Amino acid sequence: MLAMILSKIGAVVESFMIRHDRKLILADVYGNEIMHRYCLFRKESVDQTIVKGSKWPALYVHRFIMEESPDGPSRHSHVGSTLSLMLRGEYEEQVGDDMKLRTPGSITYLKWNDIHKIVRAKKDTWTLFLRWIARSEDVRVVPEVCETVCNWCSTNVEGGGCFNAKEVEFKYSTYSRQFNGERDNAFRFPSWFLAGDETNKFLSRRRVAMARLGRAAPVGVQEQLEVGRKFTKLPIILAQQRAEKKPEAHIKDHMG
Repeated sequence: MLAMILSKIGAVVESFMIRHDRKLILADVYGNEIMHRYCLFRKESVDQTIVKGSKWPALYVHRFIMEESPDGPSRHSHVGSTLSLMLRGEYEEQVGDDMKLRTPGSITYLKWNDIHKIVRAKKDTWTLFLRWIARSEDVRVVPEVCETVCNWCSTNVEGGGCFNAKEVEFKYSTYSRQFNGERDNAFRFPSWFLAGDETNKFLSRRRVAMARLGRAAPVGVQEQLEVGRKFTKLPIILAQQRAEKKPEAHIKDHMG
């Protein structure tokens, strides 16, 4: 009986958060949901997969859906000092050069200029997260250098080499928009979306596209980078595959 009551209360709260634009979703390059953010105090908007928050204090509940790192191939800071309380589950966190295991009841304080990364999270981990007054206009990113140089860097980086090796750190907005920053090619690494029907449909289309290309699940940073590069060409790639398998049907589709 208690479980049923709690489940109904949870459904009501979930519906309220979505209806009032207080739930955000972090998704990976495959369209898989990695983390949910519930904005308890201070709403946030999303502009081209980048969270636009207030400079004033904010309080969230975070739910980690997958074991995959929500931070992708990079370490980062926050715009303001933070205080995190582990409610359920656990995760491994890198702060500076130290690795920490956070378990239920753990309280973590980070200064606004501390660099950290959640390396791995147990599925269905919940935290209460407080961010204090913003001291910086943007999150600072310290990306990891890729194991191999991708085609994009070979073409666009002066002198060759990995883009991530050119600077020690830079703003998150600069990092996320290096590939034009538009929604349909913003899946180079985990990206934010406002929860709702539109986002559900968008992520569903991405999962279907990945399945058609035979992509089952992320296997590492390089795999995600490869998917990110190909995403803008997915319609062309899928059309080519259909043409190779059923050329007559493909021609008929385009001729009506």
